[in-house]
Amino acid sequence: MKKILSTLGALVFLAPLSGEIARAQTLSPTTCPVNYQCSLLATGNFPLEGQPTDGYPSSLVGFLNFDASSNITGIVSVNENGHTATNLSLSSDNATCTSGNASALGKITATVTAPSTGQKFTLTWDFVTAVTQTGTELLISGETTTSPADTPVTVGVCRPSAAG
Repeated sequence: MKKILSTLGALVFLAPLSGEIARAQTLSPTTCPVNYQCSLLATGNFPLEGQPTDGYPSSLVGFLNFDASSNITGIVSVNENGHTATNLSLSSDNATCTSGNASALGKITATVTAPSTGQKFTLTWDFVTAVTQTGTELLISGETTTSPADTPVTVGVCRPSAAG
């Protein structure tokens, strides 16, 4: 009887995890999210290559919202190498999400204009999704597939927002 109660007790604790495991197995880790809102935080630094900017920090903070068609809206602020671009607006006009596949990561690309200088530049992030106890998270890596070796390495996470 003691063994049966112990087994039943273990099953009671494992039952909530089975739903998360099943959901994780059916969710492709490189598919663009739908009906999803998350808070973005990513940090990194310039690589060490003997340049004057070696080791300088880079950071991103903001939020992303994906609608039912994976169209992106949001606001992102960037600080890279001491230069800041704050409150960069993302919309379906300038930002896209491209799902990956078995051999490629998903990709978020946004062409934005720095408010202070009017200069246009492109932000590119590779991503995978991860199902955790608190929900689905986007794991973000800055420009890993298309950039030369001298770009900053940036990694971060976009966690589900309370409203999302």
